[in-house]
Amino acid sequence: MYARNGRQVDLGGLTAQEYISKWNSLARAGDKDAAYNVYQAAAVCASNDEPAPAYNSATELKQFLDQRKKLLALCKGVNSAQLQERLSFLALAARAGKVEAQIDYFMEGPYGRDTDLAKSADDPVVQQWKTEAVTELKSAAGQGEPFALALLAQVYGAGELLPRDAKLSLAYKVAEADARNSALSEEQLRRNAGAQMSDADFASALQTGRQIASACCKKSRLTPQE
Repeated sequence: MYARNGRQVDLGGLTAQEYISKWNSLARAGDKDAAYNVYQAAAVCASNDEPAPAYNSATELKQFLDQRKKLLALCKGVNSAQLQERLSFLALAARAGKVEAQIDYFMEGPYGRDTDLAKSADDPVVQQWKTEAVTELKSAAGQGEPFALALLAQVYGAGELLPRDAKLSLAYKVAEADARNSALSEEQLRRNAGAQMSDADFASALQTGRQIASACCKKSRLTPQE
């Protein structure tokens, strides 16, 4: 099955409530892996009360509803307080340095649901989440996680969480490509991301991207012997 974050989750034959109970004590004691396990189990149940998406055919809708029925049975006993608390367990795991949690902390958003960040700019919860989400993404990126690097490229390109910075957006694209061992040519980068930059800004962004890659991605590829 898949959690709200899109990750595949294996509950080991347990219900979501049984799985949460299995890991709950360790999670509350600060174990980052246990905390993430509790989050994942609750995340499986987090979208079950949302309206069904629009499907192109009755067959697809029936398949969705059949799957939801199975999830509702699997999630029996998981209450709204546990669904909300999953975000606290996620934050615990992220702050403790678990890369998957650091990425999911960003993906979940400040309330674990779609939030208009522009309209909620003055909300203290949203403001705190923005700061922490960027911090956690940078931590994950520092460990050479390509998806975190890609998300930071989007963050700096969109300008929602931080002031828009085209040079840093491009720099993180360069680092992401390096982390995936699929370095892009300067021509591709200029065409796809640097078309509006001056030559000096473009060269600076490339240099910054290579520095980011050198600091995180090369290090992450070292073998124990190295």
